[in-house]
Amino acid sequence: MEQDRAPATQLHLDELAGTPLTDIRTIVELIASTKTKAGLTVQANYNPNWYPTGQKASKQEFDAILLHRHDWQGDWNYTITPAA
Repeated sequence: MEQDRAPATQLHLDELAGTPLTDIRTIVELIASTKTKAGLTVQANYNPNWYPTGQKASKQEFDAILLHRHDWQGDWNYTITPAA
């Protein structure tokens, strides 16, 4: 991750230090324990279902996404607004 793009995160390293990432539960708990200095938290759940890969959104579906590209490197930095 590039430092100027990624938010600073605080992991609960005292709880997870030295814990090998050997199973999905440990990985999900590590992700779920992540929080930014600004207070943004992450929710993570394991979904055991398999989904087909390579699915493409139609132009109509893609155009319906409320995407606002930021002025600086809009291909990477954008905001998606939920539909009303």
